[in-house]
Amino acid sequence: MEKLKTIIDSLHSDATCYIVDFLPRKMSGNRFFDLEEYLLKTYIDEFATKISNIVIRLIHYYPSKIFIVEPSKKDDIFYKDYLDKDLRNQPLSVIDSIIRHTIIYDVSSLQILINDSDKLSLMSINGGFSIDFYSDSMEVLELVMILVNNENLYFRKADES
Repeated sequence: MEKLKTIIDSLHSDATCYIVDFLPRKMSGNRFFDLEEYLLKTYIDEFATKISNIVIRLIHYYPSKIFIVEPSKKDDIFYKDYLDKDLRNQPLSVIDSIIRHTIIYDVSSLQILINDSDKLSLMSINGGFSIDFYSDSMEVLELVMILVNNENLYFRKADES
C-alpha cells in the first residue's frame, strides 16, 4: 500500500491535472456556492451515475487498479470489505455502487490507476463534484475526453478558467 501511495503522490505532483466537471468553465464566489448547493440536492445522483459510467468504460480499455483511500470512520461498514484491496476485479455492480456512494455521500476517495503500457494515469474521485484526472498520456486523455463528452460533462485543465 505504501508503494501505491508513492505512485499516487508522484502522479499528483508530476502529471498534468484535469477536472471532470458539470460546468464548462471555472466559476467562483457566491454564485458558484449557490449553484453547487442546489446541484448537491438535485443533480448529485445523476452526476454519480455519469462518473460511474465513465470509469466502468475506461477500466475496460486499459489495465487498471482501483483503491479506496481514507474512508471516514462513520462509513467503515460500507467500505469494510474493500479496504486495502484492488477493487478492479469486483463485479461491475460493486464498482458502480462504491463510486456512487463515494460521490453522493462525500465520505472517501477512490484512486483509479490506469496503465496504457508506457504511462500511468490517475483518476481521483474525491466525493461530491470533485473529480480529478492526472495524466500526460495523449492516448488516455483522448479517450477520457470522448467518455466525458458522451456523458454531457466537461473536461479541462485544472488551471484553466
